Amino acid sequence: MRAVQSGADDAAELTAVRQSPSGGPVHTGANGRQATAEVGNRLRTMILQGALEPGSVLSQVALARQLGVSTTPVREAIRLLEAEGLLITERNHRARVPPLDIQDLDAVYSSRVLLESMAVAVTTQRMTSADHTALADNVARLVAAVKNDDLPAWDAAHLEFHRRIVALTSPSQTQIIANLMDRAERYRRVSVLSSRPRVWASVNTEHEKIAEAILARDPAAAAGCLARHLARTALVLTADFAPEADAICTRTALQIVGSWQGS
Repeated sequence: MRAVQSGADDAAELTAVRQSPSGGPVHTGANGRQATAEVGNRLRTMILQGALEPGSVLSQVALARQLGVSTTPVREAIRLLEAEGLLITERNHRARVPPLDIQDLDAVYSSRVLLESMAVAVTTQRMTSADHTALADNVARLVAAVKNDDLPAWDAAHLEFHRRIVALTSPSQTQIIANLMDRAERYRRVSVLSSRPRVWASVNTEHEKIAEAILARDPAAAAGCLARHLARTALVLTADFAPEADAICTRTALQIVGSWQGS
């Protein structure tokens, strides 16, 4: 289990880490680069699933001991996650999981609205019949998960859906989008874990509209549907975290996408 100590700034310092969701030590035969990548994947999962809570300070020694590696791949993995925005470094060089912050939420979702709207428009034009079949199957799994009251299945299908509909843009752009999705996941999970199937069903309706536009090979409609879906999610999360806040960046991004459709 994780032991947390309070520092002078009331921050939680991680002194022992809960078992990684993927379990077990890092493969000892991995070379330096592979070990860094695997440690990075483990830490990313722990952050996104809440095993490392917002505000937690990471102990490189404790993490290395738990994962069965030296502190070198842990240190390098922390640098990678800092570049992705999933960790921050303080003045004393300690790495911390960023706290949930309403301005960060607005920045992440406004960026997603702009980038993913363009990416889905490109992907819509490049999808094949086989891609359409896979997309339809993906939507069917979302619907089935709601009927079965199966949140883990819905969550997995949901992530797959959002990755699939932007997958055929440039590799560099898909990587940027993937990083933003990871940052958004920290906020989304807090909300989705407390929601019920009727909420998932409502969201599924939006997914179905996005899929319909893609299957109709209508890039503008797909971009508009996705932009509204992401903006709605951002506004719901904003209302949950800080009801008095105005997600001005997200609202502006949605207006920009709307102006593309009207031009």
